[in-house]
Amino acid sequence: MKNIGIVPNFRKEIARKITDDMIIWLKERNVGALMIHEHAILTRHSELGRFEKELTSLIDCLVVLGGDGTLLSTARMFAPSPVPLLGVNLGKLGFLTEIEIPDLFEGLERLINGQYNIDERMMLSTKLVRDGAPLEEFNSLNDTVLTKGVLARMITISVYVDDTYIDTYLADGIILSTPTGSTAYSLSAGGPIVSPNVNAVILTPICPHTLYARSIVLPEDGVVRIVVEGEHSETMLTIDGQYGYTLQPGDEIIVKKSDFVTRLVRLSGRNFYDVLHKKLKGG
Repeated sequence: MKNIGIVPNFRKEIARKITDDMIIWLKERNVGALMIHEHAILTRHSELGRFEKELTSLIDCLVVLGGDGTLLSTARMFAPSPVPLLGVNLGKLGFLTEIEIPDLFEGLERLINGQYNIDERMMLSTKLVRDGAPLEEFNSLNDTVLTKGVLARMITISVYVDDTYIDTYLADGIILSTPTGSTAYSLSAGGPIVSPNVNAVILTPICPHTLYARSIVLPEDGVVRIVVEGEHSETMLTIDGQYGYTLQPGDEIIVKKSDFVTRLVRLSGRNFYDVLHKKLKGG
């Protein structure tokens, strides 16, 4: 590898030191280190800063220093790029990240020597339509969620799949997740665990006011349309639990498989089921 990008989560106190250590370590091995322009300034390595489009054209891999949240935001930011991401866990759960801090430099050695595999993860494309016109578009790696606002009132949402009416839910909300996101919010709401090797869209209502509503696993080419019904004081659209948008009655949310994928670097021989057992066994 010629150049490796670094994305630190500066809310983690150790991220700045690890970034400095990585830059020195890579330089000793004749591998360049580059960062997003703003990050380079914050770490006092402004000479390593590049704007996003230029950065992706120069690097062979992007090392993400943070937790699952940092990896999710980075995946969305660089969704159009084929550059693979290596997640280093500085958080708690670290379900998506690949290595822990003590294994960082051993992992980097394997990375620059080409001893890794690429795990491609499906993403979702979400379009917000208001008064018949597209308003916003998003990509997500975990999920797209419609939820009620701060008041404890349920919302009414109608769901269609490929223009076929499915149901009108009176609920706290609804989750549309990828298989990657099936172990996140969807799981907490009673949804199934789906292997990331299976491309599918998982529809899970949140606390529905009914005895029969259950999750539905849809094919990867299914198109889901959700209509916000009724006069609710506040209904929110959230993307990966990180980006929020206030909805209005009559808004339509159209969700389908994205044209982009997230490419995750895998260094160890562990598979999805190993991670599942290790990370969730205490849950």
